[in-house]
Parts: sequence; structure tokens; C-alpha cells
Amino acid sequence: MRDFAVERHLRDARITNIYEGTTQLQVVAARGGVLSGVLSERLDEYETWDLSHTPSLLARVKQARANLEAAVAHVQAVDNTSFRDHHAQALVEMGTQLVCSYLLLRDAQKDARKLLMAEYFIDRCARRAESECARIVAAKADDVDVLATLAAD
Repeated sequence: MRDFAVERHLRDARITNIYEGTTQLQVVAARGGVLSGVLSERLDEYETWDLSHTPSLLARVKQARANLEAAVAHVQAVDNTSFRDHHAQALVEMGTQLVCSYLLLRDAQKDARKLLMAEYFIDRCARRAESECARIVAAKADDVDVLATLAAD
């Protein structure tokens, strides 16, 4: 992974975790970027890149993005802080994996070895996005209350 820009991002994310405190606090902070549309704007920028050399992978990434957007729309529609907090980590992870997918896809345009890595990563990203979207969209606000009650027992 050292040949990829994504390796540096992963390393930076880890050290930020150490410098800045707990992961959950960072997730709550990053959630704002996902829910406010900042991430969507960045993904729009990535979609202006010429990624035509890998149309099937690009289609998988776009489907993963559609899943993220559906999950975000559901969380926004519920409009419940506990619900948002509960699903924040999944939304942030989906967003992070999408950013990494676009970066890997960009790098894969020029290198066969990087293409293999992109195929591997994007396949897993797309499956996780589909699964998380289904879980989040099926969730209701009172599910969080049920989980809190179960945790208290």
C-alpha cells in the first residue's frame, strides 16, 4: 500500500486519532461533514476525474455512493440526535471508504498492480455500503432507545 496516496491518508488518520483523542469524538465531528454535504461536494469533484479506463469499477463506486446518500437521507429525515450519533460511525466509515475508492480508482488508471488493489478494495467497499445502507434505512428512532435499555441491564 505504500505506493498509494491512500496509504498516507490511512497513516495520517491513525496518528490524528492518537493526537486528537477518542475515535468517537472524531466520528461525531466528521459526521457533520457527511450530513452537511461537504463530503458529497468532494465526491462530486472526484467524479470530474477521467476514470473511464475502469467503467465497471466506477459503476460500483457510484452505487456505493448512492447507498451512502440513501443512508444519509434517512438519518437526516429521522432528525433525532441519538439516532444520528448511533449511526455516525457507519456513515463516516462509508464516506471514508468512498474517498479511498476514488483515490484508488484514480491511481489504477495507470498501473495494473494498483488496478488489482482497487478491484479488491472497491469490491469490499461496495458490499459494505450496501449492507450498511440496508441496516440504516431499516432503522427507526426508537431502536436507539431499545439498545440503550438493553445496555443498561
